[in-house]
Amino acid sequence: GTATPKLRGRALFVLAQSNSPQAREVLKGIAKGNSTPELQSRAITYLGTHGGRESRAALAEIYTATNAVANKRRILRALAVSGEGDRLFAAPQSEQNADLRLEAVRQLGVHGGHAELVQLYAKETAPEVKKQIISAMGTSGNTTRLAEIARTERDPGQRRTAV
Repeated sequence: GTATPKLRGRALFVLAQSNSPQAREVLKGIAKGNSTPELQSRAITYLGTHGGRESRAALAEIYTATNAVANKRRILRALAVSGEGDRLFAAPQSEQNADLRLEAVRQLGVHGGHAELVQLYAKETAPEVKKQIISAMGTSGNTTRLAEIARTERDPGQRRTAV
C-alpha cells in the first residue's frame, strides 16, 4: 500500500512469521518481484529462514524464473540457511553464470555438503570453480578429501590450494 517503507518492512516480517497460507502467498508474491527491490530481497531471505518445504520450492521456482544475479545469489544463500542441500547441489551443475556457480559452491560448503562437493569437483573443468570447491571442502571440514587432492591432483595450483 502507501505505508512507509519501514512499516512495509515490519509488516513483511510479521507475514514471514505466520503459518497462514494467505501470508505465504503474499510473501511469495513479494519475493517474485511484486513490490520494491528492497522488500523483494527481504522476502527472499524470510522464505529461507522462516519457511517450510513450500517456501523452499518457491525459492527454487523464483531462481529459475529470474535473471537478476543479485536475487539469485540471495536465493542461494536462503537455500543454504534453510538446509536445502539438494537444490544447492543442483545450482552449480545447471547455472551458466560463473559467479553464481561459485556462490552455490560456497553455500554448499557452509551447508556441509561433503559428498556433493566431491561429486562437483570430479565433474568440474573450470579452474576457478575447482579452486572454490576446494575452499568449500575446507569450510565444510572435509580434510580427508583435501589431503587426497593435495596428494593426487595433477594441477599444481589446485594441489597448493588443497594444502
